[in-house]
Order: sequence, then structure tokens, then C-alpha cells
Amino acid sequence: MGIIKDKGIEFYNQKFDGTIYKISKSNLNDPNISFIARFKDSDTIDKFINNVNLAIEGHFDLIADPDVSNGLEIGFITPTGVDFYDQDGQNVIDTLPLEDFKEILIAWRDFLLTPPFDGTKV
Repeated sequence: MGIIKDKGIEFYNQKFDGTIYKISKSNLNDPNISFIARFKDSDTIDKFINNVNLAIEGHFDLIADPDVSNGLEIGFITPTGVDFYDQDGQNVIDTLPLEDFKEILIAWRDFLLTPPFDGTKV
């Protein structure tokens, strides 16, 4: 069983004022999916996946920038996981294993690349 199923993560399209928005939620109100769902650019997500792969393969030293912050929340790839920090960037409030972070990133990216696309006017 993967983290998507374990955390009850769902992806769906929501129409609001004539625009389609890509949305994600977790039945367990998991904060990790909210963090990842703020990324709407597949190229950014691909960069993160590549960096996570480097860390998984033991090449953390090859990651030029381990920052995966989303503009509102702070996160950094480490050799063993992704650390999420409080709003001051002082304390780690959660850590997600690299494989779990990667699985969610891939699922979210694949959903973003599936029509109808985020921001589509209907």
C-alpha cells in the first residue's frame, strides 16, 4: 500500500466561476499533500523529483538546492527525508520519507498534466 492510499489522498477538478482548478485533499487532513499541491508547474515538480532521486541514490551532495519551499511553507530535502519547518524556519515540525515525498510528487504532477488543465476556462 502506498502513501496515496494510506493517507486517503484524492485529486479532483473543481469548477469555480467558470475556471477549472486542480485540487487535492487527504481524508486524514495530511499537511504534506497541501504543501505539495501548491506547486502547479510540472517543471518545478520534475526538478524536485530529480533531487529526491539523487538523495535516494546516496548522492545528496549533488543537489545544488535542496529547498522545496512553496512560497508559504518551508521545506528542505535531506539525505533521508524532507523536513518541513514552522513559519519562522526555526523548528522542524514534520519529516516525510524521501520515497513518500516522491510518490506524492509524481501523482500530483501526473494529475496536473491530465486534462482539463488547471486554470482552464469553461
